[in-house]
Amino acid sequence: MIDFNECIAKGFLRRIPPSREKALQSILKAKDLLEEAEANLEEEKYPEIKTEQIESLEKYKSERTLTQYDVSYTPNEEQAEKMIKFAKKFIQTIEEII
Repeated sequence: MIDFNECIAKGFLRRIPPSREKALQSILKAKDLLEEAEANLEEEKYPEIKTEQIESLEKYKSERTLTQYDVSYTPNEEQAEKMIKFAKKFIQTIEEII
């Protein structure tokens, strides 16, 4: 796992000026997401996603972050094809749940 100082050194994290407006927007978004979660609980909507799909999603999210923020990282063609194949299948699974 990468530590905080390494994230700073690699440019993953940087200091930004505080923004009251952005903080308030984040709070509003969090409240909206909480309301949505509560509504889903009331309707008993529980996604039927396999553990392996969640693990793959987390893996590919990490690779996506590397692709976007680590200027020295570029996935090879095989990795990119695997990510695209997974994304298509995952979207299909979510559409079936919905």
